[in-house]
Amino acid sequence: MELSLDQSHLALFSCITPGLFIMSHSVARFTTVSSDKIASIADEWRSLSNGGSNCTEPFLQPEWFIAYSRSFGSEQPSHLVTVRDGDSLTGILPLISSRFFLSKIPAKTLSSLSGIHSCRFDMIHGNGDASQIADSIWSSLRERSDWDVIETHDVPADGSFMHILKHAQRDGFLTGTWSTRKSPYLSLPSGESDPFANCPSSYKSFRHRLKSKLRKLEVTGRVSFNLHTTGEQDALAQFLKLESSGWKGANRSAIASDPSRMLFYSTIFDECAERGGLRMYSLTLDSKPIAMHLGIQMNDCYYAPKVAYDENFAAFSPGQLLVKHVIADLHSSGFKKYDFLGPRAPWKSVWTEHVREHQNCYIFRPTLKGRSLYTLSMQLGKSLRHLRHRIKGDPQACG
Repeated sequence: MELSLDQSHLALFSCITPGLFIMSHSVARFTTVSSDKIASIADEWRSLSNGGSNCTEPFLQPEWFIAYSRSFGSEQPSHLVTVRDGDSLTGILPLISSRFFLSKIPAKTLSSLSGIHSCRFDMIHGNGDASQIADSIWSSLRERSDWDVIETHDVPADGSFMHILKHAQRDGFLTGTWSTRKSPYLSLPSGESDPFANCPSSYKSFRHRLKSKLRKLEVTGRVSFNLHTTGEQDALAQFLKLESSGWKGANRSAIASDPSRMLFYSTIFDECAERGGLRMYSLTLDSKPIAMHLGIQMNDCYYAPKVAYDENFAAFSPGQLLVKHVIADLHSSGFKKYDFLGPRAPWKSVWTEHVREHQNCYIFRPTLKGRSLYTLSMQLGKSLRHLRHRIKGDPQACG
C-alpha cells in the first residue's frame, strides 16, 4: 500500500525530530561539523555552482569555509544547515556558535562561518527556488533553543540570505541589517578596443598620467609585469614579504603577522592553485616586486582579496600602475568583471564608480533578551554610528 503524508503530519514529524525539518520534498538538517566533514561533501557542494546558482564565487565554495574553520574557528563549534531534495544537496548555510554577541555581550549566538578575511557570505543554493530553500533552513533554525541571535557578516544586499530574513519576519522574529562594505567592481567592456571604456571619465587625466610615471620608473631600472597562475611558493613568499614591508607590517595587520592569517591564506593559495583559480599579478623593478595582487579567478571574474605595494616607490604609484595593467590584461583575456572587494576607497574610485552593497544581517528571538539585543544594536548602535559619521565622516565616502 502506498503511504502519503499531508503537511500537518510533516510539521508534526519535524517537531519531534530534533535538527530535522521537512518541507515539500526538501529536508533541512542542522549538524555540528569539523572541517574534515565539510571536505567530505565538497564535491557535492561544488556541484551547486552549476545551473546558474548563487555560489559561483570563490568565497562560497567549500575550500573557503574549510580554510576559515581550520584557521579561525577551531575553538568554536561549526555547523552546517543542509537542505536536500531526495539525495540531492540543494542548499547550505555554514554557521559557528558563540557565547557572545558583538564580541562582548553575553548571548547565545549563531554566526556565519566567516570573518573579515572571508570577503562576503551568503546562503548557498543550487538553481532551485531560493525562497523555498531559505524557508527550509529557517524552519530548522526556528525550532532550536540554543540561540538568542543569528548574525551573518558581509552579505550582499541582493543576497539569498535576505529570504531567510523575510521568513523570520513572517514568524514574528525581530530582524535588522547593518551596512558594511561597499565593494567596488568594474564591468569590463565586451569587444571594445579600449579596456578602460567603463572607467569614470572624471579620472581620465589621472589614468593618463600613469604613462609618464611608468616611463620615470623605467629610468630607474628594468620594469616588468608578471602573472603567476601556479602554486609557486616563491610567489606567495614574495607577496607576504612585500605586504609586511609597509604600514601593515608596522601595525601587525599583515598576513605574516598572525599565524591564523598565515594558515588561512596559505590554504587558500594552495587550493586555488590546485583548482586553477590562482591569478597573481606583480610589478617588478630589477626582478624585485614593488606591487602585487593575491588574486583569484572564477567564472570570467577576477577577485583581488589582497594587494600590496612597496611604499618606498609611492611617487611612481606602483599599485595603480599594476591595476592599470591588470585591467588591460583581463580585458584581452576575455574576463567580464574585476571585483576589487573590500570597502570603497579613493584609489579604487579612480577605476570604477560602481559598488556592491554588503550588510550584516540579524535575527533576534522575540524574547526579553532578544528585544534588548535588538534595541542595543539596531537602534542605539545605528544612532551612534550615524553620529560618528556626522562628526568624523563616512570612511567609504569618496568624491
